[in-house]
Amino acid sequence: MFKVWFVIDKWLSLEKVQCTIEEASKLWELSTRSVRNYCAQGRVPGALLEGKTWKIPSNAEKPGRKTRHIETENNLLAFLKLKL
Repeated sequence: MFKVWFVIDKWLSLEKVQCTIEEASKLWELSTRSVRNYCAQGRVPGALLEGKTWKIPSNAEKPGRKTRHIETENNLLAFLKLKL
């Protein structure tokens, strides 16, 4: 079973605040390693590392992927279009 952290608010209702790497990976449809990497890179706002366990806010959104390459046309026709 997954460990779940709860906070009791002033009306004594239970509200889920944080989830584990495994829960976030199922929710975001990513591998656990990818979620750990996102947390370590600071791309998941509010993620906390306690010991060896990441605690992720339950309302955190899936981080977007970084764009590695911007496609540009490097041919003569594209160059001439830019000059005209």
